[in-house]
Amino acid sequence: RLVQIVASGPDEKPDVLDQLLLAAVSDSRHAVSFLTPYFVPDRAMLLTLKSAAYRGVRVRLLIPSRNNHWMALWAGRSNYQELLESGVEVYEYPHALLHSKVVVVDRRWAMVGSANMDERSFRINFELTSLLYDSGLAQDLHADFDHLLSQARRITHEQIAGWTYGQTLAAGLARLASPML
Repeated sequence: RLVQIVASGPDEKPDVLDQLLLAAVSDSRHAVSFLTPYFVPDRAMLLTLKSAAYRGVRVRLLIPSRNNHWMALWAGRSNYQELLESGVEVYEYPHALLHSKVVVVDRRWAMVGSANMDERSFRINFELTSLLYDSGLAQDLHADFDHLLSQARRITHEQIAGWTYGQTLAAGLARLASPML
């Protein structure tokens, strides 16, 4: 099994994780699945996710519906409508705070580590990520992802349209704070 460990942080190349994720999504041909507790993508990541969906890649995001940072949760939610319009599938897991950080690309390889999909993980925090170039491991992680997905709620346009004024306000305020989260 081929495994590569990538360290990132302010003392390393600060954008290595961001670049790896952008490359992973851009290189995907069939499917890319993300499991992250904190989904606060920058504009480049949003465009890359949408572009993959537009070219026919099945892009799935699995995010817990509750976490310990309400602003990060709502900052991520503020992107849902845009993602759904491009064909990205968004799911929220209601049963627990999933704290795993996993990306599976085409069931061929995967990334597992400590980094969330947010600016802090990409640019400020010290993180470790394992790149797993092993289709067997990638398929096992994909199966685990599918199991969790079967217990999650798929987000729809109708659900977003039904947000209360307070929820819409929370999403807007959190989106303004996104670069700092």
